[in-house]
Amino acid sequence: MTAIPPVDGLTISAALRCAAKRRPDDEALVFPQAGSWVTYAEYDARVDEVAVNPAYRTHELAYALRQSDTKVLFLIDRFKSSDYFGMIAEVRDSLPRLRFVVSMKGYAPPGILTWPDFLGRGRTVPTAQVHRREVRVAPGDPANLQCTSGATGLPKGVLLSHRSILLNAWYVGEAQRLGPGDRVCVPVPFYHCFGITGRIKEMIIRGGENIYPREIEEFLYTRPAVESAQAVGVPDPRFGEEVCVWIELRRGATADVEEIRDFCRKRLAYFKVPRYVKFVDEFPLTVTGKVQKFRIREMAIEELGLSVGHGRVAFDDTIMDSTGAHVAGSDR
Repeated sequence: MTAIPPVDGLTISAALRCAAKRRPDDEALVFPQAGSWVTYAEYDARVDEVAVNPAYRTHELAYALRQSDTKVLFLIDRFKSSDYFGMIAEVRDSLPRLRFVVSMKGYAPPGILTWPDFLGRGRTVPTAQVHRREVRVAPGDPANLQCTSGATGLPKGVLLSHRSILLNAWYVGEAQRLGPGDRVCVPVPFYHCFGITGRIKEMIIRGGENIYPREIEEFLYTRPAVESAQAVGVPDPRFGEEVCVWIELRRGATADVEEIRDFCRKRLAYFKVPRYVKFVDEFPLTVTGKVQKFRIREMAIEELGLSVGHGRVAFDDTIMDSTGAHVAGSDR
């Protein structure tokens, strides 16, 4: 019989407090770029102060805040060319539920609280009152509204409970045999969920054969000239869909369409060999840096002259060379 994980039945705050009692002086969070080393005891003391929400660019920001009914938004003043104060000013009138905006560093323009101001307001709330509210939270209650990055369309909100987050973390740790002395590197922003072998909805169905784009992409990575590759399905009147691959080459590397197709023919089943190949300098990305495959598909359909209508697909029997120009195609 499988033992019940010790985190089952706890909320995230309760799990953190348990860890703080068991190992108060152990490092809970190390953030070298910010010069921050926080022990479990320090983390336990600071979680009563603030919970931080992420921000998007203007369009995604407004959409995500409306979908989540966010009441408090935390942001910084700017990053590179992005003016976050200006962005929130553009969309704030469309967000009636947003009560407070807090600047986490730097100055704050009118209508935005500074970080010290926000912490000052928090200190006026008695700790006992915070704890009374904390114990009312159940493990099955929502803890996080995780927005997808928009790789296949507009961001979608997914509610995660305290229990699901804790059990997922527990079982991942068990599978990797992590112990108290191990450290986990988190190379993505804290609002990321990351891992994900690809989506079933991205599967290409060619003549009744199921093709997983990830398999083709991983195979292409074995060729030294390939820096990155993205495979999508595009319409075909005979097979339903055909494989289209966009490839970014490594700096200084060269390759041509037939070279890539010949490489695939030698190692992949015939139906997985790309019908269309295009070399690109970059891919369409979301604000979080994920490739937008739906945009690649849309752009490829347009560039190849494919169209869907009256139940049939009209197209030019072509492939693309490294400049995006159409070249006469051939059977596999």
